Amino acid sequence: MAVDRHKETLAKLRDEIVLEVKSAHLLMTEADKRKAVAEAAVANAEENLRIQEERYREGMAISVGSSPRDEVVEEDAGRESGRPPISS
Repeated sequence: MAVDRHKETLAKLRDEIVLEVKSAHLLMTEADKRKAVAEAAVANAEENLRIQEERYREGMAISVGSSPRDEVVEEDAGRESGRPPISS
């Protein structure tokens, strides 16, 4: 009797372990897929940034000047070129 109980307990533990391993594997697979998507998004963003910086250097794009630092840089550039300062 005690041996049968131990066998049942052992079988139940094995089933639980198998379930936990399968669940962990699925979570890992899902995380790998999310990571790949995130890496692709970062690569796209970096390429877009590179293109915009190149366009800006060539004078084909303008900076939106959303930060005070950008406004200071733009004002300094205006002074050097003889243009009046940019007013907000």
